[in-house]
Amino acid sequence: MVGRNVYISVFLTGLVFAFLSQIVNPQSSLSITLIYFTFVAILLIKLVDEWRYYRSYNAPLASAIFISIPALIAIGGSLTAFTATLDDTENILHATFIELDLNLNLFQLDSFYLFLNLFSLIFCLPFFAILGILIRRYYSGTYPNIFIFRRRFPSESIIVLNASFLVIFTIFWLDQKTIELSSLFFLLFSILTFFQNYILKFVIIPFRRVSRTSTRDFQSQRRAVRSSRTSVETRRSTPQPSRVTQVQERASRSPQRSNVQVAPPIHMPKRTKRKLTPALIASLTPAGQNISKDDFRCIYCYEFPTESDKQVVICPRCKHPSHADEFQKWLLVSNICSRCNKPINNVKMIRISGPSYQKIIQMFQKKYRK
Repeated sequence: MVGRNVYISVFLTGLVFAFLSQIVNPQSSLSITLIYFTFVAILLIKLVDEWRYYRSYNAPLASAIFISIPALIAIGGSLTAFTATLDDTENILHATFIELDLNLNLFQLDSFYLFLNLFSLIFCLPFFAILGILIRRYYSGTYPNIFIFRRRFPSESIIVLNASFLVIFTIFWLDQKTIELSSLFFLLFSILTFFQNYILKFVIIPFRRVSRTSTRDFQSQRRAVRSSRTSVETRRSTPQPSRVTQVQERASRSPQRSNVQVAPPIHMPKRTKRKLTPALIASLTPAGQNISKDDFRCIYCYEFPTESDKQVVICPRCKHPSHADEFQKWLLVSNICSRCNKPINNVKMIRISGPSYQKIIQMFQKKYRK
């Protein structure tokens, strides 16, 4: 993990350059651009650092920080790119090298127009693409949960965040009567993804299935009524024969007795608890080199198993633990272990109680830690 000193040094360096540019040319807005680049550098360092941390545990990127950082960079880049379209020659971009390369008005209708420039290509389009990929994973159910400040929330909460972001963004662009191209693409992509994964999947398709089944049931009922009516009419038209009573002699049957053989009793062995021997502890310890206490955390929620947990599930391949409820939720989405990337649907998972696994952690700290 990157320490605080790195962030402080980057912030102070950008602040010093912005202050010097303001002293040299007070009328220029280059200092504002340098401050923006400083914050972008800090956010990028934080994003890469968190990505490396999650990849070290081979965990899914289901955290709010991977949504918020690309969103902040994309919003800041989109608003900064918007200043390049103004007529003011002293705006943020016209005082720098950005507007010299590309500044295009792609489409104009009355007072509303669509624009694209080099700043939006660098700081908007890539981060809107990352944001769209992550939101699609939440909408499609690839990530069933999202973690906000290490607390787990259902993936449906991302709908509220995305909707509020789109509403604020749309109100701003409509008020300014302009929109940036990558922002428009992200807006349309979010709407289509929501329609595909929620409206189409849970409303339209089930409604069609229900309507088809109801029409089939109605047609089958009509056919049954018609066939019953025709059978009644044929019965009435055909003459009924006279009843002839026939006397059948009952054959006297003597009951046969059968000898039932009783099987000898089966002695079931009593269930005994396995003792936590050093060999058993070694077989339940996470695989790998330089094992530490953090390797005993749950691979999904990154919390240690406690004695209150009824059951802890251990992958038989990488020996990393997970809570039983977290493992069942993950198994509904994927049949691959998120730690070792190996299939877990055809293997027998190791299950152990929470108090027993807590003892394993304690014994590991005392005897097996280097």
